[in-house]
Amino acid sequence: MSKVIVFKRHDGQVSVVRPAANARLIYVPCDNEGDDPQVVPAFTIAALRDEPAFLAAAAVMSPDAFAETEVEFLARVMARSVPEDAIDPAIIDEDSLPPRDFRDAYALKSGKIDIDMTKAREVHRERLRQMRKPKLEALDIAYQRADERGDTAAKADIAGQKQALRDVTELPAIDAAANVYELRAAIPEALRPAS
Repeated sequence: MSKVIVFKRHDGQVSVVRPAANARLIYVPCDNEGDDPQVVPAFTIAALRDEPAFLAAAAVMSPDAFAETEVEFLARVMARSVPEDAIDPAIIDEDSLPPRDFRDAYALKSGKIDIDMTKAREVHRERLRQMRKPKLEALDIAYQRADERGDTAAKADIAGQKQALRDVTELPAIDAAANVYELRAAIPEALRPAS
């Protein structure tokens, strides 16, 4: 199970640091007998030896091959990657992270990341706005063409379609959603692909 480092920034957002497994320090025997082994990050040796398979092997090395424990490794990454003024830094299991597509709605509380549903609803509404943008642009062109032809029926139809697109962020299912999975399903008919 992989570990990640999480912390809250002063802008209220939550940052996630994923330590690279091949950055853990390992012992490398020296060429001269009797010399102490070198201590270097695993990726350095792979690059120096030009052995891509070395990284894969490093992941399953015996604990004796590592020059630092997992706790020491994470502490070293935390000291280097987490700002001193970070709020509530913690090390958690990567599997406990909520869905990444709602990362802007992460809320860190007592070393656990949850989803702030108020923020998640706004994230979803912004996605809907991005989804409708090309449709509105295409309808603007269709409206202009109908206007040039003097086709009032087509203009009225297009105006109705544009209004339906403007209303996509007002879908009741967005406010009713209890979790991000329900939010993902809250896609108004006007944004669904034609069948």
